[in-house]
Parts: sequence; structure tokens; C-alpha cells
Amino acid sequence: METYIFIVMIIVLSGCLGNLSKRLHNIAIIIPCFLLGIIYAFRSLDCGDDTLTYSYLFDQISGYNIEEILASHYEVFYSLFNWSVFQLGGSYYDLMIIEAIILMGAVLYFLLKNSYYPWIALLLFIGFGCFHQAMNVSRQFIAIAIILYAMHFIEQKKLLKFTFFVLFAAMFHFSAAIAFLMYPLNYLNIRGKEWLLIAITGAVFLLKERIVTIFLLFLSSGYQIIEPGTEGLKLLIVWSILMVFLSFISIQYNFKDAQRALKLVFVAILFQSFVGELPVIGRLSYYFIVPFYLIVPNVIRGFQSLNTRIFLITALVGMLLIFYIGFYLPGGASNTVPYVSQF
Repeated sequence: METYIFIVMIIVLSGCLGNLSKRLHNIAIIIPCFLLGIIYAFRSLDCGDDTLTYSYLFDQISGYNIEEILASHYEVFYSLFNWSVFQLGGSYYDLMIIEAIILMGAVLYFLLKNSYYPWIALLLFIGFGCFHQAMNVSRQFIAIAIILYAMHFIEQKKLLKFTFFVLFAAMFHFSAAIAFLMYPLNYLNIRGKEWLLIAITGAVFLLKERIVTIFLLFLSSGYQIIEPGTEGLKLLIVWSILMVFLSFISIQYNFKDAQRALKLVFVAILFQSFVGELPVIGRLSYYFIVPFYLIVPNVIRGFQSLNTRIFLITALVGMLLIFYIGFYLPGGASNTVPYVSQF
């Protein structure tokens, strides 16, 4: 737990230094991204629910030939990724280093391109569990990293390039195909419809049991529904609070950044509502909530009053620290607490 609290302190300190000097701005975000990459890359196989499972998968794929890779039920590029590292003399530990570079490199790239408050965005990324989940479901987060690169082409209206990156990501994890929703979502005009989005999420939550029943018709008869964990429910509550707040800002001030973030958290909540009963559906929320965390601090810059900005930063960071240190870390954080390194 001390490892994560230390990195949070580094992020806050880096944010303060970055605000003091424009020259230090980029360095101040590169350093914590590098440290998070180190934590990811050099964790033990016992750190994260699926880390050990992925190491077994690496050993299995390493023995494949090209024909077996193409015929396997694993995504082609992910299999080739594992196989290529082995062919070059690497181990699963080397694979984790490369994964860390891909993931944190994508986060860093996205922050430098899109964020006005990158240190707050990085706090949200770790504080609300995305970094911890990345150490758990690493294959999916490789796909998410690629989607972060792809989002650059949405604003440029380069549909073909965006499509290429999404398909590329889907070759690491098929679920990445859900990111195709981001393109039309970005251009969807929700001005004046903010409360309708809240009503839709409320209706989905109330009708969840009926929706799940319909989904079960297409699943195996042996499929077992599990109760959603408290971690998933707490995140759902936090996202809902942020959604209501963003709706208010969008209505009152018509901030583009608020509307962009609102659309992302809206879709994330829809998927997260099924995190217990249909975890495969629930995990789709990551594709939307990761970029949401990285851009939502931009809403703060829309306020001209310095006092308002200070209040919003304090409230957001305060809520995050209470959730992270008070609830998330003590709850085990997807089997990543305590942090265990390879050494």
C-alpha cells in the first residue's frame, strides 16, 4: 500500500512543480508515468488476479508455430506478440516491460496531446483503479492503449485511420471493437439532453434484471450470475455523481469539454451497471472510462475564476484520495495490494 501512496505523492508534487514553470510541465508528467511503468513492469507474478495466468499463456503460446497461432482461439496479434518476445530470447518478465512501455507510453502521449491538468488526470487514472486493473487484465489494457492513440484521429475526422487502429486493437482483445462507438459518440449533440442521459442510465439500472434475463437466453445454460463486488458498486456511485455534476456544468455553461466527458462516462455507466451479472459486458466500460479520467480535468479550465478552479481541484482531488486511500486500497485493489515486486 505504501508504494501506491508514494506514487500519489509524487504525482501531486509533480503537478505543483509543473504549474510553477512551463519548462517543467512535460517533465513533471513524464516522471510519474515512468515510475508507474516501473511498478507495472517489475511486479511479481502474484501481483494481479490474472498475471500468473498470463504467464502460463505465454509459456503455452511460446511452443506454437505460426500455423498453430493462426488456428488458436486467442487473438492473433496478442499471440504473435507473446511468440515474438519468446523467439527473440525473452521471457514473460520481458513481455511485461514491453507492455508497460506500450500502456504508459499511450497514457503519456494522450495526456501531452489532450490534457491541461495532466497530474490530476493521472491521479484519477490510478486513484479510481484503472492502473490496478491494468496489472490484472493486461491484455485488454494493451488494446485500450491502442485506442488512446486512435482517439487522436477522431477530432481530425480521419475515420479510416481511426478504423485501422481500432481493428488493430481488436487483434489484441476482441472487445476493443466497442471503441467504434466513440466516433459517432464524439459528434453526438447532447446539448439540452443532459438530463435525458441521466434518465436513461437510471432506467437501465432499474430494468437491469430483465435485460440480464434477455442476455442469458444467448448464453450457456451453465452460466452463473455473481453478485457485483463492492468495488464495482462504489465506482458506479462515483461515476454517477460525476455524471450529474457534468450535466449541470453542460447545461449552465455549455462547456465542450464537459459534454465530451459526459458522453464517455454515460456509456461507461451503462456497461458498468452489469459488472456483476455480466462481467464481460461490465469490462467494456474501461474503453470509455480511461479516456474519461484523462480528459475530465479539462472541464476546470472553462471557469475564469481562480477561486472556482481551486475549489474544483480541491474537491476532485479530495474525493479521489478519500476513495483511493479509504476504500480502494484497503479493499485489495484487484489483488494488487500489497504491491509485490519481482525482487
